[in-house]
Amino acid sequence: MARRAVAAAEEFATAHDVIYATYFTSVLYGFRQEWETAADWSKRTIELASEHGLPYYELMGSHMLGAATATAGPNRLGLADHESRRASQPHDRRGSRPNRYVSDDRRSVSHCW
Repeated sequence: MARRAVAAAEEFATAHDVIYATYFTSVLYGFRQEWETAADWSKRTIELASEHGLPYYELMGSHMLGAATATAGPNRLGLADHESRRASQPHDRRGSRPNRYVSDDRRSVSHCW
């Protein structure tokens, strides 16, 4: 059903609508805990959003890719180390990443925006 909705969006809608459809398809597969498929749709969302200059959906796709990576693990998803680290890093509203300070015992993390 989700694939048919994305296909309809691709045929009749704008790029924004297609990206919206791919993002929510990744969310739906995340709800179903099909993390490999969710990661694939997240990557597609990120690619389309980057191509069309829509940073909000680029970040939302990264969020879902991070959730899939954290749950399924980067090796299971076939991601390189740098991709999995990038996908699971937090972003601020401008798309940049905060500086992260981790204590020696790795239990307390503080973010500096």
